[in-house]
Amino acid sequence: MSLKKKCIFLSVFILGLLDQVFKLLALSYQESLPIYVYKEYVGLYFLTNTGAAWGIFNQYPVVLFFIAAIALSLLPFLMRGKPFLSQLALFFVWVGAASNAIDRLVHGFVIDYLYVWPWPVFNSADLSILVGVFLLLFFSKPKKKQQESKCGCC
Repeated sequence: MSLKKKCIFLSVFILGLLDQVFKLLALSYQESLPIYVYKEYVGLYFLTNTGAAWGIFNQYPVVLFFIAAIALSLLPFLMRGKPFLSQLALFFVWVGAASNAIDRLVHGFVIDYLYVWPWPVFNSADLSILVGVFLLLFFSKPKKKQQESKCGCC
Protein backbone atom coordinates (compact mmCIF):
# COMPACT_ATOMS: atom_id res chain seq x y z
CA MET A 1 0.00 0.00 0.00
CA SER A 2 1.37 3.41 -0.94
CA LEU A 3 2.29 6.06 1.59
CA LYS A 4 -0.54 8.28 0.33
CA LYS A 5 -3.11 5.54 1.00
CA LYS A 6 -1.63 4.82 4.43
CA CYS A 7 -1.92 8.53 5.29
CA ILE A 8 -5.56 8.56 4.21
CA PHE A 9 -6.35 5.55 6.42
CA LEU A 10 -4.40 7.10 9.29
CA SER A 11 -6.44 10.31 8.92
CA VAL A 12 -9.73 8.38 9.17
CA PHE A 13 -8.39 6.55 12.23
CA ILE A 14 -7.44 9.88 13.84
CA LEU A 15 -11.00 11.11 13.21
CA GLY A 16 -12.21 8.12 15.22
CA LEU A 17 -9.85 9.02 18.06
CA LEU A 18 -11.04 12.64 17.94
CA ASP A 19 -14.61 11.38 18.25
CA GLN A 20 -13.65 9.72 21.53
CA VAL A 21 -11.99 12.95 22.73
CA PHE A 22 -15.10 14.98 21.86
CA LYS A 23 -17.31 12.45 23.64
CA LEU A 24 -15.19 12.68 26.78
CA LEU A 25 -15.34 16.48 26.62
CA ALA A 26 -19.13 16.37 26.23
CA LEU A 27 -19.32 13.99 29.20
CA SER A 28 -17.04 16.20 31.32
CA TYR A 29 -18.84 19.45 30.48
CA GLN A 30 -22.39 18.15 30.23
CA GLU A 31 -23.58 20.66 32.83
CA SER A 32 -22.52 23.54 30.53
CA LEU A 33 -24.21 22.16 27.42
CA PRO A 34 -25.93 22.91 25.11
CA ILE A 35 -23.76 25.59 23.58
CA TYR A 36 -25.01 27.04 20.33
CA VAL A 37 -22.40 27.83 17.72
CA TYR A 38 -24.79 29.44 15.24
CA LYS A 39 -28.13 30.65 16.59
CA GLU A 40 -30.18 27.57 17.45
CA TYR A 41 -29.25 25.75 14.26
CA VAL A 42 -25.81 24.37 15.17
CA GLY A 43 -24.73 23.41 18.64
CA LEU A 44 -22.90 21.15 21.03
CA TYR A 45 -25.03 18.93 23.24
CA PHE A 46 -24.71 16.03 25.62
CA LEU A 47 -27.12 13.22 24.91
CA THR A 48 -26.95 9.54 25.78
CA ASN A 49 -28.23 6.97 23.33
CA THR A 50 -28.72 3.30 24.19
CA GLY A 51 -30.11 2.56 20.73
CA ALA A 52 -28.81 2.76 17.21
CA ALA A 53 -29.05 5.84 14.99
CA TRP A 54 -31.46 8.39 16.49
CA GLY A 55 -32.35 6.04 19.33
CA ILE A 56 -33.99 3.27 17.32
CA PHE A 57 -33.83 -0.18 18.95
CA ASN A 58 -33.00 1.43 22.31
CA GLN A 59 -34.61 -1.54 24.12
CA TYR A 60 -31.85 -3.84 22.84
CA PRO A 61 -28.43 -2.34 23.77
CA VAL A 62 -26.79 -5.76 24.30
CA VAL A 63 -27.98 -6.98 20.90
CA LEU A 64 -26.67 -3.79 19.28
CA PHE A 65 -23.28 -4.29 20.94
CA PHE A 66 -23.02 -7.85 19.61
CA ILE A 67 -24.06 -6.77 16.12
CA ALA A 68 -21.33 -4.12 16.23
CA ALA A 69 -18.80 -6.68 17.50
CA ILE A 70 -19.64 -9.05 14.64
CA ALA A 71 -19.45 -6.21 12.09
CA LEU A 72 -16.11 -5.06 13.51
CA SER A 73 -14.77 -8.61 13.17
CA LEU A 74 -16.01 -9.10 9.61
CA LEU A 75 -15.19 -5.74 8.02
CA PRO A 76 -11.41 -6.29 7.86
CA PHE A 77 -12.02 -9.53 5.93
CA LEU A 78 -14.47 -7.79 3.61
CA MET A 79 -11.83 -5.16 2.83
CA ARG A 80 -9.31 -7.66 1.46
CA GLY A 81 -8.86 -7.54 -2.28
CA LYS A 82 -11.31 -4.67 -2.76
CA PRO A 83 -10.48 -1.51 -4.71
CA PHE A 84 -9.02 1.32 -2.64
CA LEU A 85 -12.24 3.39 -2.48
CA SER A 86 -14.24 0.38 -1.29
CA GLN A 87 -11.60 -0.33 1.36
CA LEU A 88 -11.70 3.30 2.45
CA ALA A 89 -15.50 3.25 2.64
CA LEU A 90 -15.48 0.08 4.76
CA PHE A 91 -12.79 1.60 6.98
CA PHE A 92 -14.99 4.68 7.57
CA VAL A 93 -17.76 2.31 8.68
CA TRP A 94 -15.35 0.29 10.83
CA VAL A 95 -13.94 3.38 12.61
CA GLY A 96 -17.42 4.76 13.35
CA ALA A 97 -18.73 1.41 14.58
CA ALA A 98 -15.62 0.92 16.73
CA SER A 99 -15.96 4.33 18.36
CA ASN A 100 -19.62 3.78 19.20
CA ALA A 101 -18.87 0.23 20.42
CA ILE A 102 -16.23 1.64 22.79
CA ASP A 103 -18.92 3.92 24.23
CA ARG A 104 -21.33 1.03 24.72
CA LEU A 105 -18.62 -1.03 26.42
CA VAL A 106 -17.32 1.77 28.69
CA HIS A 107 -20.48 3.75 29.46
CA GLY A 108 -23.38 1.45 28.53
CA PHE A 109 -24.58 4.04 26.00
CA VAL A 110 -23.32 6.09 23.06
CA ILE A 111 -22.58 9.77 23.65
CA ASP A 112 -24.03 12.09 21.02
CA TYR A 113 -22.85 15.69 20.98
CA LEU A 114 -23.43 17.41 17.62
CA TYR A 115 -26.61 19.20 16.69
CA VAL A 116 -27.26 20.52 13.19
CA TRP A 117 -30.81 21.53 12.45
CA PRO A 118 -33.03 19.73 11.29
CA TRP A 119 -31.38 16.44 12.32
CA PRO A 120 -31.37 14.83 15.75
CA VAL A 121 -28.20 15.04 17.86
CA PHE A 122 -25.44 12.73 16.57
CA ASN A 123 -21.68 12.22 16.86
CA SER A 124 -18.81 12.10 14.40
CA ALA A 125 -18.74 8.28 14.56
CA ASP A 126 -22.28 8.30 13.15
CA LEU A 127 -21.05 10.67 10.46
CA SER A 128 -18.14 8.34 9.68
CA ILE A 129 -20.54 5.42 9.21
CA LEU A 130 -22.76 7.55 6.99
CA VAL A 131 -19.81 8.68 4.84
CA GLY A 132 -18.66 5.07 4.50
CA VAL A 133 -22.10 3.85 3.43
CA PHE A 134 -22.47 6.68 0.89
CA LEU A 135 -19.00 5.95 -0.52
CA LEU A 136 -19.93 2.28 -0.84
CA LEU A 137 -23.17 3.11 -2.61
CA PHE A 138 -21.56 5.70 -4.86
CA PHE A 139 -18.47 3.77 -5.89
CA SER A 140 -19.77 0.21 -6.00
CA LYS A 141 -20.45 -0.84 -9.53
CA PRO A 142 -23.26 -3.28 -10.16
CA LYS A 143 -22.20 -6.36 -12.06
CA LYS A 144 -23.26 -6.18 -15.66
CA LYS A 145 -25.49 -8.98 -16.79
CA GLN A 146 -24.30 -10.83 -19.82
CA GLN A 147 -26.48 -10.04 -22.76
CA GLU A 148 -28.66 -12.92 -23.72
CA SER A 149 -28.52 -14.10 -27.27
CA LYS A 150 -31.47 -12.94 -29.33
CA CYS A 151 -31.96 -16.36 -30.76
CA GLY A 152 -31.97 -18.00 -27.34
CA CYS A 153 -29.71 -20.82 -28.47
CA CYS A 154 -26.58 -19.82 -26.58
